[in-house]
Amino acid sequence: MPPKLAGTLEALGAESSPEMFDEFVRTIGGSLSDLVRIRRDAEGRIDLSEATVPELRAALEDRLPGAGTTVLVAWPADRVAARLHVALLLQSIDDLWYPAMDDLVVIADEPEVTVMVLDHEEQLTCTRIRTSPKWYKRLEASGLTVLDREVPDGFPDVMSAIYAVNGLEVEPAVSVSDSLPDAPTQVDRAWAAQAAAHELIGDDGAFYILAPDARGHEVGWIHVRDSIGSELPSRIRVGTGNAEFLTVSESGRVMCAVSTEESDTWIVVHRFS
Repeated sequence: MPPKLAGTLEALGAESSPEMFDEFVRTIGGSLSDLVRIRRDAEGRIDLSEATVPELRAALEDRLPGAGTTVLVAWPADRVAARLHVALLLQSIDDLWYPAMDDLVVIADEPEVTVMVLDHEEQLTCTRIRTSPKWYKRLEASGLTVLDREVPDGFPDVMSAIYAVNGLEVEPAVSVSDSLPDAPTQVDRAWAAQAAAHELIGDDGAFYILAPDARGHEVGWIHVRDSIGSELPSRIRVGTGNAEFLTVSESGRVMCAVSTEESDTWIVVHRFS
């Protein structure tokens, strides 16, 4: 820790608290050990061992958002974190980081989450953190493991698949009345029966699902694995907040979807030519 760090932060008017350090740990992945991975994935490394203070400021300024922006600054070894304006950080960097003594971590939220590490070996690394999109988190909440977003050649077009479920002439393979006291259970059973009959799910539990998002038609098909293997419609309804979903076999030949109508829930099966 830099000498008199607490006093320096107070003099700068910086807000510091244990909660901020907890926020820092959450941002980097939930553990201080995640810093190792973050630094390994850095997009570049700059040797500042011969840099002057003005050169150090310039190196940081090139990688930080505007001077009026607030960033989260942390000293991991001392479990201290504070929020500082970029201009104040740059102005006081020689009081906040002592080469050969400390690792200083700066987290900027704009334009995307970026982690900068000034380490005790006087190296600067910069890593952008890719946060998971909402559809990814919704699939995880539904008990599905996202495998990838690679779609085989000749895979069904998303808009064609949506039309095959919502078109005026579409007829359900199974219709379950929403008025039934056990309607969700009936939907789970009906979907599982149709999925099995049409070999929708691979032996390892893998299939494709349309991204559960308002712009899912733009995101497209997501390759997932269901390790739970039961009550998928109920899990998706809870995990995504929407009872409707479209799934396609890995071969791209068959689709099994859940669609909500006025007073019924439909299981729609469609085979692609």
